Amino acid sequence: MDRSIAAEREETPSCPHSKVPRRATSEVTHEAGIAPDEESMAYWTAEMERADALLLGPVTVAFAVPIYEQRAMIRRQWPVLLVGMLAGSLTAMVSSWALATLVGLDGALRLSLLPRSISTPFAMEVSSDIGGIPDLTAVFVVVTGLAGAVIGDMILARIPFASALARGSLFG
Repeated sequence: MDRSIAAEREETPSCPHSKVPRRATSEVTHEAGIAPDEESMAYWTAEMERADALLLGPVTVAFAVPIYEQRAMIRRQWPVLLVGMLAGSLTAMVSSWALATLVGLDGALRLSLLPRSISTPFAMEVSSDIGGIPDLTAVFVVVTGLAGAVIGDMILARIPFASALARGSLFG
């Protein structure tokens, strides 16, 4: 193999699994004993972002379709829905901050917990903008959603709301 091609291949492998030998370092190593390099990290980060887009994009659209179908009702009830949304959002953020303070979380962890009550793509973006850790925020969003699904029916059973709008907006 030509020396310039070999040197280029060692500098920029096309895939993290290429057969190019890499030197071991004293830094943290992959389970195969190979030190992760910037290119491998960039490759796998891009793959994960693509997987997020493939999974979260359709889910976001699936939430948007019922909202579009109910747009006439939303236009009629927007003041009530807005007040409920603002009260719920404020409660979620204040309770997140209080919980983080109670358990002693600081900095980026606390900021990652704040946007936990919005949909994952938006929460990750907000987390990134405010100095949180977007991947950790995604975990918090999923845990919050699962807890809401498990506990939500029990809470709604104890609250005497007859209106489907009130029950749906409280649960949503």
